[in-house]
Formats: sequence, structure tokens, C-alpha cells
Amino acid sequence: MGQRFSLKSEELSTFNKIRVHLPIRLGGLGVRELSHVRYAEFIGGIMDGIPPLLPQHRDDGELHGKLNKLYVEHWIGENCLMSEHGPWSKII
Repeated sequence: MGQRFSLKSEELSTFNKIRVHLPIRLGGLGVRELSHVRYAEFIGGIMDGIPPLLPQHRDDGELHGKLNKLYVEHWIGENCLMSEHGPWSKII
């Protein structure tokens, strides 16, 4: 078993406390509170999870999906993935 790393927040300076939350590209650690990212994570999960479950059109015919396309269109809009403004523009 490896060693566990622990750090007490009261031991950090104010500068380091702020830096922990900065994005990595700005020299921080990129640590975010779950309450700050939960909605974006939910939408991202939907955007990644729904398309593979929809019926797919193949050269040899249509492959049936696990989700009924009519129900999905009721939830997120008709042709939401084929919008002129990009996929998912009706949700985001």
C-alpha cells in the first residue's frame, strides 16, 4: 500500500489556498468543489451518454438503439444533435 497524502488547510497560506482552486493552465491544481461543477458535469454526462443509445443509421440499414428516439426528442427537442448551431445547442 502506498502512503496517503494529507494536507491541513489551516497550514496553507492564503496565496496557496487560492492557487489550489486555479485551473492547471494558470499554475494551480485545478481542484474544484463538487457543488461548483455538478450542473456542468450532469450536462456533460448527458451529452456523452445519450448519443450511443440512440438509433444509428448505417450503410446496411438502421441499427436499433436502446432509447426510443421519440421520447428523447420530447425531452431535449427534435433533431437536437443536427442543429445548425451545433449539437446540443437547445440544451446548452
